[in-house]
Amino acid sequence: MPHATFKAPTQPAPPIEKHGPRHLPTELEPLLRAFRRPTAAVTPADVDRMTVNTVVSKLANAYEKIRNAIEYHEDHLLRKNAVERILKRRLLFGTHLTEPDLARSLILELIRGGYLPNAQIPETKIGEVATIILKHRTLQRRAHGTLGTDAQGFTTWLTAITATEIEECLVPATRSEALVNFAYHAIRKDMVWKDDSLDPRERDLQLYLATHRALIRSDEAMIRTHLFHLYEPRWRNADDRVITEVASRLGQLRAAIDVQVRHPFGDPILRQVKKFSTVFLILRDVLESPGDPTERLADPAALEPAIKRAAEKRYQSVQQKIRRAVVRAVIYIFVTKMLLALAVEFPYELFVARSIDYVPLAVNVFFHPFLLFLIAISVNIPAERNTRSITRVLEGLLYRYHQRNLPIVIRRPRRGVLTAVFRFVYAATFLLSFGLIVWGLRELTFNAVSIVIFLLFLSIISFFGIRIRQQTRELIVVPERENVLTLLIDFFSVPVLQVGRWISVKAPKINVFIFILDFIIEAPFKTLVAVAEDWFSFLREKKEEVY
Repeated sequence: MPHATFKAPTQPAPPIEKHGPRHLPTELEPLLRAFRRPTAAVTPADVDRMTVNTVVSKLANAYEKIRNAIEYHEDHLLRKNAVERILKRRLLFGTHLTEPDLARSLILELIRGGYLPNAQIPETKIGEVATIILKHRTLQRRAHGTLGTDAQGFTTWLTAITATEIEECLVPATRSEALVNFAYHAIRKDMVWKDDSLDPRERDLQLYLATHRALIRSDEAMIRTHLFHLYEPRWRNADDRVITEVASRLGQLRAAIDVQVRHPFGDPILRQVKKFSTVFLILRDVLESPGDPTERLADPAALEPAIKRAAEKRYQSVQQKIRRAVVRAVIYIFVTKMLLALAVEFPYELFVARSIDYVPLAVNVFFHPFLLFLIAISVNIPAERNTRSITRVLEGLLYRYHQRNLPIVIRRPRRGVLTAVFRFVYAATFLLSFGLIVWGLRELTFNAVSIVIFLLFLSIISFFGIRIRQQTRELIVVPERENVLTLLIDFFSVPVLQVGRWISVKAPKINVFIFILDFIIEAPFKTLVAVAEDWFSFLREKKEEVY
């Protein structure tokens, strides 16, 4: 694959004429085909659908909402994470169950929890999901002797891939994948590489993964699943021989996948791709609006108002998501903070400090939700300027496809002496930022435990706030304006955000509350829900006998 760099045009492109149809690039045809097809496969009318009792499902749905609030995750990951959680529990406690039984119970639980629509999933999905579970069960069993001391790590790794495959089976992402492929080729054509040290094939792979992360916001499990299928293209239809071959080199396969997931070029490429991710998301919205997508895209006069409508709708949707995210984050903070106060802060003040200081308690209760509220209301979208920029870039992609429309430049990640100096300065900034906060808290008579709790939740809330704001920033194509104040805020806040990010990544692995929910409360609760549903079904049958 030849290596090439592209130079931006020295003169601005002439304006698009707003009348008459335009010839669309052939690269757009696979995307158009995907959007012409229905979002779900047509199921014959004589195929039964999986149905759950609506009364029982309300209880299960309420539980799922509470649990998702305690374990904060983004909305688009909730269903996939639920599949993984249910799969882990059922594989642990249901080892005697056959794959079809596991598949049926998993799908029914997803429907009860509100992750899948009731009375719409065909019974044929049971066999498809059972095949996926059987493949991975067989793979793990045959690879067990070759995994060494990290058998549990491999189990967790494989379960996450299995869960992702199951979600893709239940809710195919055909349109999303088509959009990622189109965006990847458009960005690859435009991207300028300032580093020739990376192998072109590896470079293209990292660009594809970054495009996937930017447009679909794939997490590591989803990325690993795509890499697994890339390295093992026979896996989707794997027979017994293929499973045995994959099992014999599963260790090497996992190592190769994890190298790509943690590649040093991954984050730099992702940051550049994110700058234009909203252009492709708006394109998707335009394609999904009623009517023939080809005619709409080929007519510049019809395209511009369609882009404006799609952008305004997406701006409103993001505002709604921000409000939901704030509510969920406040619930998460409130529950965990109250539990920490009861378990740690109150006992410390009563039995060690011998007195209760209400100022630190009040600050620890009210400051962090108020901070999150301030972050949320400060979100702003320069709607008019941003929509004009989106329109300009999209028109370039559709009508001037072979020109450079996405000014993206990738440079080598920082290395060398200068990077070491920057890291030293960053460490000093870290100490200065937290030192100033600790000094201020000591002035407010905070004790050591209250300070630790304040810093813990300050870091978590700050990171949640940035993630909430990021939903808006990903919509913005116009360059961000910076000034001295924003630079100073970044200088002192980045260390706090880094700690919040680390806690958010590590906390789910050691979250005692989640462990209690998953293995002490959830298993018996979901069993009672299933029994209740069987009871209602029995009563319905008896009622039908009477009538």
